[in-house]
Amino acid sequence: MKYLYIIFVVILSACQSAPDRDVKSPDTAQARESSDKKPPAVPEEPIIKEPEPTVSKRQDRFVGKTVTGTKFIVEKVKNEEDERHYVLNGEGFKFAKAVNLPNHAPVKDLLTADLDGDGFGEAYIVYDCLENGEARPVIVAFVSYKDRAFGPIYVRAASAKMLQGYHGKDRIYLEDGQLFREFPIEGDNGMPGLRKIAYHLTAAETGFVLEGQVL
Repeated sequence: MKYLYIIFVVILSACQSAPDRDVKSPDTAQARESSDKKPPAVPEEPIIKEPEPTVSKRQDRFVGKTVTGTKFIVEKVKNEEDERHYVLNGEGFKFAKAVNLPNHAPVKDLLTADLDGDGFGEAYIVYDCLENGEARPVIVAFVSYKDRAFGPIYVRAASAKMLQGYHGKDRIYLEDGQLFREFPIEGDNGMPGLRKIAYHLTAAETGFVLEGQVL
């Protein structure tokens, strides 16, 4: 009887110490649950369509598109007397005629905008003209008469006060539909600075006037 009791105790102890294979540890269960989960979806980047350029340029031809779809075209033409002769044409205008541009120098840029906000575009042609031995930009501008035709804009010259401390190296550009001119200056204290001029287009009795204002 004593031996039977000892055998029973040994068997009971073995059963209690044997590992339960069906019981999963918390770590193992959590790892398997994590592996079953799908990774979060990565949002697709939106496709950004680049805006269509309003001006195409090459050395002897500039094409500027206006807000209504009409075009101003500046082309270099062969001229035995002056190799820097340019002509302005219009495309999409009802009565547009070619205009011979002033022979300042090779055309540097053509900008199109609607500065007066009337819904029709203008052309701003930029030259680099030599003045007192240094290159200074000259703007020649044309306005659309409701896309029936186009005509010249009177560009008021910059005053001496605007050009005080002028050091050349101008930059004429469009930003948010506004025409600007920037150039480095030397201040009264001899310190370098930067002057910025904003251009405004207004209707006068006999036509349109483009005038700059220092910001």
